Amino acid sequence: MIEIELRGDIATPEEGARLRMMGFEDTICSAESIRNALESAPDDPDVRININSCGGMTSEGLAIYDILRTSGKNIHTNIIGKCHSMAVCILLAAPSENRTANPNARALIHKVHAPGYGEMSAEEAMALAKYIAMEEDAILDIYEERTGQPRDVIEELMDAEEMQDADALLKYGFISRINNYNTNKFKQMANKNSNSSRWAKFLANARNSLGIEPRNYDYTDGDGKVVFSTDGDDDEVLKVGTVVRLADGNTSGTFVLGDGRRVKIEDNEVVEIEEARSEDAARIAELENLVQEGMAVAEELTNRNSYLEAENRRLSAENGSLRNQVQSTGQPRGRLSNPGVRNGGALSIEELKARAREGRQAFNTKSNSKN
Repeated sequence: MIEIELRGDIATPEEGARLRMMGFEDTICSAESIRNALESAPDDPDVRININSCGGMTSEGLAIYDILRTSGKNIHTNIIGKCHSMAVCILLAAPSENRTANPNARALIHKVHAPGYGEMSAEEAMALAKYIAMEEDAILDIYEERTGQPRDVIEELMDAEEMQDADALLKYGFISRINNYNTNKFKQMANKNSNSSRWAKFLANARNSLGIEPRNYDYTDGDGKVVFSTDGDDDEVLKVGTVVRLADGNTSGTFVLGDGRRVKIEDNEVVEIEEARSEDAARIAELENLVQEGMAVAEELTNRNSYLEAENRRLSAENGSLRNQVQSTGQPRGRLSNPGVRNGGALSIEELKARAREGRQAFNTKSNSKN
C-alpha cells in the first residue's frame, strides 16, 4: 500500500518556495507530489493518505482530488490530527467506507476566502467574486455527492464556519468510522509473540518435516463462493483483529457470509462483524427448512422408484412362469402338421391330381346310383 502523509499547506511547488522564503513551514502537499507518489508504485492498487493539514489553495486541492479520483486505485483517507478547509476535499476523495478519523480529529468547514490585492476596480472585484463563487460551488458539489447530505445542510455548515469533531464528521457522513484505541491490543500481541515464539517455531518445523500445510479456514458467501480465508490455527472462530486473505486479491472490502453475518475488512484485517439481522436469520432458517423438505421429497421418490423396480422384477418372473405352463410343442391327434404331408412323405402334383379325379368319379357314381 502506498502511504502518503499529507502535512502542511496544500499549495503548488512555487507557492511552497515563496512560503519558505517568508519563514513558514517548508512542508507542502501539491498535485505534483501526489502524482509522483502514485507513479512510484504503479502496480500497487491501494493508497492510504494520513491527513494533518490546515488546507490551502482551492485550485491545488481540487486538482489533487481529481488526481486521486481518476487514479483507478483503492483510496483510503484517515485524519490523524487536523483536517481543515481544502484538506476536507482530499478526505472525501476516498469512498465512504474508506474514510476514517482518530477520536480527537478536528475539521474546519468554511466558505471560500480570497486575499485582497491592493486596489481593485469594480470589474476586478466582480471577477474575483465570480471566481470565489465558482470554487465554492465546486466544493459544495463534492460535499453533497460524497456525504449524501442535502445541499442546504452542507451550506449551513459552511456558513457556520465552526470546528467539527470526529462525532460530527461521522454524523454528517464525512467519515464512516472513528478509529479505536489499540494500545492494549498491540501489547497483548507482543506478549503473545514473545511467550509463544519457541512453540510456534516447533509447530512450524513439525509441519514442514511431515509435509503438512498450515491449517486455514475458508469463509463463503450465500452462493458458497469463498470470499476470504484465514491462516491461523485458532481462526476457526472469526473475530475482530483476525488477519485474512481476500479471494479477489484486494486488501479491503465488506462481505455478507452465508450465515448472514456482515464482515468489514481493512488492510487484510477484520475490523467489524455485524451479526445477521433478524429478518436475514429468519430467511436463512426458511431456506434451510425448504432444503430439508426437498431432501425428504427426493428420498421418498427414491424409495418409491426402488419399490416399483422390485415389483416390475417380480411381475416379470411370474409372467415367465405362466408362459412356461401354457406352452406345448405337441400336435393335436389326427391333424397334419403340414398340408400335403402324410406318413412323413410329401405327395407329388400328379398324385394329387389323380386323387382329385378319383374323388370326382366317386362323387359322380354315387350321384348316378341315387337317380
